[in-house]
Amino acid sequence: MIQLACQRALWLTALVCLPAGALMLDDPFDTARGVSPHYSVAKDQIATAEPACQFDAPGDPLEMQEAVARALCHDPETRKAWALALSRAAETGQALGSYLPQLSSTLDYTRNEQDYERSLGTTLSTTTRGYSLRLNWLLLDLGRRNARLLQARALLDAANANHDGVLQQTFLAVLQTYFDSQRAYASWRAASDAEKFARFALEAATARHHSGVASLADKLMAASAASRATAERIQAEHTWRKSQGTLAARLGLSPDTVLNLPDADRNGLKHDAIPTYEELSNDTINQHPTVRAAAAEVIAAEQRVRFARAEHRPALAMNGQYVHSPAPSNTAISPDSVSSIGVQLSIPLFQGFEPHYKVRNALAELEARRAALEAARRQVRLGIWTAYQDWLAARKNRIEVETLSSSVEKTLRATEARYRAGIVGISEWLDAQRTQAETQRLRVDAEANWRTARIALAASMGQIGTWIFQ
Repeated sequence: MIQLACQRALWLTALVCLPAGALMLDDPFDTARGVSPHYSVAKDQIATAEPACQFDAPGDPLEMQEAVARALCHDPETRKAWALALSRAAETGQALGSYLPQLSSTLDYTRNEQDYERSLGTTLSTTTRGYSLRLNWLLLDLGRRNARLLQARALLDAANANHDGVLQQTFLAVLQTYFDSQRAYASWRAASDAEKFARFALEAATARHHSGVASLADKLMAASAASRATAERIQAEHTWRKSQGTLAARLGLSPDTVLNLPDADRNGLKHDAIPTYEELSNDTINQHPTVRAAAAEVIAAEQRVRFARAEHRPALAMNGQYVHSPAPSNTAISPDSVSSIGVQLSIPLFQGFEPHYKVRNALAELEARRAALEAARRQVRLGIWTAYQDWLAARKNRIEVETLSSSVEKTLRATEARYRAGIVGISEWLDAQRTQAETQRLRVDAEANWRTARIALAASMGQIGTWIFQ
């Protein structure tokens, strides 16, 4: 009866445990569900082709949404962070697997030949076939497996937060590169307009010189201004083409790919009201990916302390085996099979103070993780403050440059009229022209700096996302 009960218990356990292995399930515990999606930052608004990360030729014009989607698909750091999160999820599966019984089996086939030619004139041969099934199931370990599981889940949370942070940094980097390319293009167009105006001034000075109204010095001065404007236009075009190549490379394209970007005014970033620093920082610090990752590391360290304390506590396990190995017919009487089942209690008595120092090590690691969390909170708080001040300055500068640009434009038109009327010389007109060109560059820079500062502020709070396109 005991043998029959052992057989039934072992075979029942086999039936429970074998399907997962027999079906070759890739993720029996569905641990990958706990990993944040690879492109979660952009999944709701980014217009990507199907299947994901397969694109046609760049859009004409290339909108910000498409640029971000391409960058997230081709950036190796985002894939690295996502793979690390998958690795942490697999560790969670390992911890869950420790709650299940361990079942193993063996198959035996042995052929034995004995030569008795000299004494008996014959050879005896025997063949033995057998199999065995062994079970080991840890029933009670006083918290060790639970601590390992909670630690694995905390590390998965940290990996997800880190992945979110990498996605946001990639989001920020591609937008900064996108804005830089727009800025370079606008600067080139402004330099081209300034060159055209300088050529127009040169033609006017030449005509006035030929008619005897202006001096040769006026013509030479206008020619020098035209040459300088051409040089500035060449340099601006060089900067624009380099920025185009940088943006194309970040999107996974060849640097010589021609990208047509929309004008900055077409992107329609929202003009939010001015919040206070307290409104920005109070509710966002603990939600920042860096802080969330550090907080999860603290939880993992706490569970490591629990694991270290429970690792050397008593443990109760169930062991069983069924061995079927019929004896050869020419041997003495022996059983065809052996079955056994029982429980085993392991009680560590003395292990050379190793458990004590493992706990001390885990406690020191916990203290270090708590300090890292506090450092992360301070760093995020300072980052929000710095980005907030940059945004305020960029916003004020943008408003002032807009006012200055309007005033300088009126001054240029008035000076041109006064020059044609012979009231002022060409030097005053060229000075007004240079001031207008410089103001135009300031306007381009102020617009780009405001847009970049606004995105950087959102990134400092850990809240950058597709809402900026709305």
